[in-house]
Amino acid sequence: MNLDDLNSNKRIIEELKRKVPTAIEKILWEEGQRIMNESVRICPVDSGRLRASRYVRTPKTHGNETTMEMGYDTDYAIFVHENLEAFHKAPTQAKFLETPIRENLPEIKRRIAERMEAEFQ
Repeated sequence: MNLDDLNSNKRIIEELKRKVPTAIEKILWEEGQRIMNESVRICPVDSGRLRASRYVRTPKTHGNETTMEMGYDTDYAIFVHENLEAFHKAPTQAKFLETPIRENLPEIKRRIAERMEAEFQ
């Protein structure tokens, strides 16, 4: 390997270091929206305040870690989410955020891998 090859590889690595976090953030945002759309469909509704409080925050990358926060922003959301004993009119239910995440995790992982591969071919 000569010096030109090393410089070329270094440029490729630097470009990937710049592009990968942005690509991951975009993909996570889209997956978060997809999950939230499923979640809101099964979220219990009384006044509509709980459903209206849903959010998906913009993903952030710090070092080698990218995170995204999503949830429902009411003082009672956790109680509605965790109360397995409460009656919920179908199709609503407890665990209205956790369930779509758990049920879709294999597909989410597959889509992320496919999108990353397509992004960098």
